[in-house]
Amino acid sequence: MTSVFNRRTALGLLGAGSAAFLAACAPLRSVKKGAESPNESASESPASTASASPTAQKKDYSGEARLEKYDTSAGTYEPGTSEHPPRNMPKPIKPDNMNENSVAGFYSNLAFYVAGLEYALRSGNTMYMDQVKLEKREKESFEGDFNKLISYVAGGVIWFSNPKVVFDLKSPEPSKANQYYLWPAEIKAYYGTHVYAVNGNSKALSASEQKNSGNAVFRGEYIDGVWQIGTLGALQSS
Repeated sequence: MTSVFNRRTALGLLGAGSAAFLAACAPLRSVKKGAESPNESASESPASTASASPTAQKKDYSGEARLEKYDTSAGTYEPGTSEHPPRNMPKPIKPDNMNENSVAGFYSNLAFYVAGLEYALRSGNTMYMDQVKLEKREKESFEGDFNKLISYVAGGVIWFSNPKVVFDLKSPEPSKANQYYLWPAEIKAYYGTHVYAVNGNSKALSASEQKNSGNAVFRGEYIDGVWQIGTLGALQSS
């Protein structure tokens, strides 16, 4: 099991030695034949033919999965500095159609998921990403280094100057294989120019250290009125 964030960096500032610095995007698994992937013999078809939707369908969802609404009442967002972590993070607002059995509903789950991951990286609070129903192995993959990092961010022990996470969808709509909807994507993670620690240490990140990216496939299944999300694929450092 791998992660979007696989560089070794910031935890060293905290005296954590060579602990892997793993961050917020959905950790991704290498797809092995006969394991974790949908039935390889299943025929695929455009998802738009599989389920009706009361919501007007957007025909081309390719590109960055964007959440439409945020709560910005905290004030103007301020990136982190050596003196303070990021402030006044916009709070994701859950889309009304997240539980809709449609391509639009699947898309809204991905948009809310990535917004929640970004919020967690900035604030250390996972309350929004926790509102997305994840496959069991997807949830388990956040245990360990990711939770450790988030606990440091939450405690103000370590923070990034301006983290951002992007799900860049590579097809207008997902394909369908059996009960699964499959959406290829590139996941991009940006940390900002610096990583800071409460003990006064900081590290200026090189251009290559400021981002990670890699290809993946989001897997959605509509179960009991909600979308369940998983991620297939392996990411490489960029």
